[in-house]
Amino acid sequence: MAENETPKDDEVVNEEVTETDEVSTDETDTAPESDEGDTEAVMADEAADAQAEATAQVATSTADASLAEAIHLADELVKTRIEKIHEAGERSVSQAVQSMETLMGSVLDSAEAATKASATATSQRAI
Repeated sequence: MAENETPKDDEVVNEEVTETDEVSTDETDTAPESDEGDTEAVMADEAADAQAEATAQVATSTADASLAEAIHLADELVKTRIEKIHEAGERSVSQAVQSMETLMGSVLDSAEAATKASATATSQRAI
C-alpha cells in the first residue's frame, strides 16, 4: 500500500489479529515468570517475616534481661536503703540512750548534792 492510500478493511483486520496474537504470545510467555516472581516474592516475604520474628524474639529477650536486671538493681537499692535506715536508727537510739544516761547521771548527781546539802544544813542546825 502506498503512503497516500487508506488501508482496506481486510488489511486493518489482519493487522489487529496479528497484534492480538503477539499480545497473547507475550502473556503466555510472561505467565511462568510471573509465577516464579510470585514464588520469589512469597519466599522473600516469608524470609522477612522470619527475620522480623527473630528480631522480635531477640528484642523480647533483651527486654526481659533488662527488666530482670532493673528489678535486681531496684531490690539491691531497697535493701541498701533499709540497711542505712536501720543503721541510722541504731545510731539514733544509741545517742538517745547515751543522752538519757547522761541526764540520769546529772539528776543523780544533783540529788546527791541536794542530800549532802540537806544533811549539812540539818547538822548545822543541830549545833
